[in-house]
Amino acid sequence: MEYLRLKGISRRVHIGLGSEKLKRVRIVVDVEMGVDAGEIGKTDDLSKGIDYRELHKEIFEEMDGEYTTIEALGYHIFQRIKDKFSPQHLSVIVKKPYPPLEGEVESAEVEFRL
Repeated sequence: MEYLRLKGISRRVHIGLGSEKLKRVRIVVDVEMGVDAGEIGKTDDLSKGIDYRELHKEIFEEMDGEYTTIEALGYHIFQRIKDKFSPQHLSVIVKKPYPPLEGEVESAEVEFRL
């Protein structure tokens, strides 16, 4: 099994509580999928594997939704990828950089795994 990763997919979305949801905040998504990349590696034929553009499109479309929590966003991205691509392994990490907490916090994160 090989691993396909898209890291640092960033978009400003409506997410959060109260006034936080009124403005768009930056959310970052990292995805790791366990796939059989042997055929595409041997043949260089994109039809034998997963097209990064299609995976990116699916993630971006889900980020267009309005969520209160990064947990809900992460869950929906995870389910969408799992249903569309049927990976052998899947990890979706959703990060909210510098959440509005007292002091400095680098990020709040949630991870879903298969």
